[in-house]
Amino acid sequence: MKGIARVDGQETADYQAVILAFSHLSDAVTNGHSPGGTLTTAAETGAVLLQADYGAVFVRDESSGTIEIAASYQIETPARRTSIPGEAAIRECIERGTPVVVPNISIDKRKGMQTLAKLGAASLLAVPLKINSRCCGALTAMSNTLRAFSPPDIEVLSAVARQAAFAVWKSKLAGNILPNSDKGIISASDLELIEVANRRIQELSIVNKISEAVISTLDLKQLLELAIEQCLFAIGATVGSIMLLDDDAKTLTIKSAKGLSQKVVESASTAVGEGIAGWVAQHGKPVLVHDAHQDPRFRMNRYRDDITSAMSVPLKARGRVIGVINTSTVELGRRFGPAEVEFLSTIANQVALAIDNAQLYERLSRRTTELSSLLQMSEAITSTLELHEILSLLSEKFLAMPNADAGVLLAYDADTGRFRCLDGHGLRERDRESAYLQLALPIAKGALAASGPLCCELSQDSPYMSDVAEIEGLISAVCIPLPAAGSVVGVAGIFSRKPHAFSQAELVMLGAFAKLAGVAIHNALIYKHKYDIAHSLQFQLVPAVPLTMEGLDIGHKFLPAREVGGDYYDIISVATGKVGIVIADVTGNSVPAAMYISMVKHVLRAYAVEDNPPADVLRRLNRFACEATRPDVFISLFYGVFDASDRSFRYVSAGHEPPILVRQNGFVERLQADGLLIGVKPDVEYEEKKIFFDSGSTLVLFTDGVIDSAAVDNRFDASDITEAVADNPLKSAQELADNIYARLMDISAAETHDDVALIVLKVM
Repeated sequence: MKGIARVDGQETADYQAVILAFSHLSDAVTNGHSPGGTLTTAAETGAVLLQADYGAVFVRDESSGTIEIAASYQIETPARRTSIPGEAAIRECIERGTPVVVPNISIDKRKGMQTLAKLGAASLLAVPLKINSRCCGALTAMSNTLRAFSPPDIEVLSAVARQAAFAVWKSKLAGNILPNSDKGIISASDLELIEVANRRIQELSIVNKISEAVISTLDLKQLLELAIEQCLFAIGATVGSIMLLDDDAKTLTIKSAKGLSQKVVESASTAVGEGIAGWVAQHGKPVLVHDAHQDPRFRMNRYRDDITSAMSVPLKARGRVIGVINTSTVELGRRFGPAEVEFLSTIANQVALAIDNAQLYERLSRRTTELSSLLQMSEAITSTLELHEILSLLSEKFLAMPNADAGVLLAYDADTGRFRCLDGHGLRERDRESAYLQLALPIAKGALAASGPLCCELSQDSPYMSDVAEIEGLISAVCIPLPAAGSVVGVAGIFSRKPHAFSQAELVMLGAFAKLAGVAIHNALIYKHKYDIAHSLQFQLVPAVPLTMEGLDIGHKFLPAREVGGDYYDIISVATGKVGIVIADVTGNSVPAAMYISMVKHVLRAYAVEDNPPADVLRRLNRFACEATRPDVFISLFYGVFDASDRSFRYVSAGHEPPILVRQNGFVERLQADGLLIGVKPDVEYEEKKIFFDSGSTLVLFTDGVIDSAAVDNRFDASDITEAVADNPLKSAQELADNIYARLMDISAAETHDDVALIVLKVM
């Protein structure tokens, strides 16, 4: 259980680990583990879940009123003592039956508090061990530093205490916990409590099995099938379903079911607030129904009179409803009661956490795939200005969307207001270009009028319906304007033969694709114009730098002094675990400068990805530049390779500004290396150096435009960069880059006379 994150909002909880922790504890309670072992597990579980340093279980002998430590975790109690550690707080917790928080034990003068302080505890949280209204002891979590335990902390520890209480009462029957109690003499009230405890223990056994089942997979579909099967088994139901909430559409749809026809499963869709499931989702409360005819919330196409009882409970995770579990039975004379509702709600809590975890995993996986696609598209469309290649790539990416059956790319002339078809795929009449234009034209005009993405259903009364769509059986569509240079250069239309085929998440993804597509089409359409070619090259010079790579947190800023410039930087995956970092500045900041630096970027990448030594990369790059550029073109450049395996950094410099390294201990150094500017003479050898970073080190690479930006009375220099890093050691690399840039703009009065390029690397 080590490493389980706190659930008090300070850190993101590992929900799977939390479920697993409670599963282990309930297993100890239900499977006859020794009382001492079970309570030790409870003490450890409570301490670890709260990230506390110590834990202990205290029990009280009802006949004598004495309090003893029944189990402890990470705290050594003296063999002989005159008082129970923390006795006053423990006794108050047990007698009142309420949680007790002691934020500072050292200043608490009550009985037993100083004994607790001598054991190393600084703060204490105690919660009662209760069954019904009877309190038999207390569970504590203690910290060796001052800490104010929060309401979520109390809630988590209380959940552990409820399970520990069952173990205490179960053991009380055998006289195993309190050595001074009257063994074998159990009162009627005790017997009633023991019966309650045993029944609850049986339920915990089922919950434990369900917990183990639902945390066994992160595959959402498999998880839902397991969950509905276990839920129905737990309460003895015959029919059930799990409906998940679509936050965007505010509707519930069945994702897994047992005992329902496939037709019902596929067609069922309930708006929040409508029907039983919709009411449960809206109010977050369970509902028990015995007569569907008499409950106005119960809405079905036809009533099933064979259903003798039904209930629906909400699935809640992170404080919000994410779905609903519906169950029913057709067993004659069988009726669910409040106990079953409570039990199913307990199970639903476990299931909801697992579903939320699986959904998060699914979203992260999808986002990773989307970002990979964006990167591939970005690299591909910025590597060519050939229109047919760009259109082919865009069509491939758009039609790769789930449920996409046809796609159209239209060019738009803002001066004339006319559209023309650039590319189309998916229609049966592929030889008719006009068919694609007719299909997309209505929705394209609608998207331009809406000034943004347009998603719709193509019904007969829809203004976006066309004869082509009707013939082809296309019933869903989305249209995205393609922006470039401050205007719309075209639209992308995607069509499906399925209803409600496109989600809000897909619209966001399409928006990102559209920005890339618009720029690509714009640049390709004006390929012959020199300025626009240079403008396209400028986009290539600012790479889509990731936020992190192996071992590094990355931040960056770029600002050309004119619309195109000669500065550039790049992050290159050189080999497994190796990252190349390059920053360069070509003389001038005009169109030719951008063209030369773009050429240098791709040549350097070609040499770098072969995992050549940095000195060899610059030597070969310099020889190429001397042959391919004009004699008056010179380039300053710094190139280094970070190896995540040992945090080493090999680097070379061609007359570039030495980067600034700020180590975690505050030590500052400049990464100097001898080397002539690129393009001066062909036969040049570059000095290669190697250093090692420690975790927390920050490296700032920049072009001379950063420190040469003069203001009237001030000048931004290397000391400003050092201060910005040293004063903010906990900030991310991007935040540091933003701070350095903001300080530069402040000192230079927001006016720079040279290109500004900046990379910040934090070693993790």
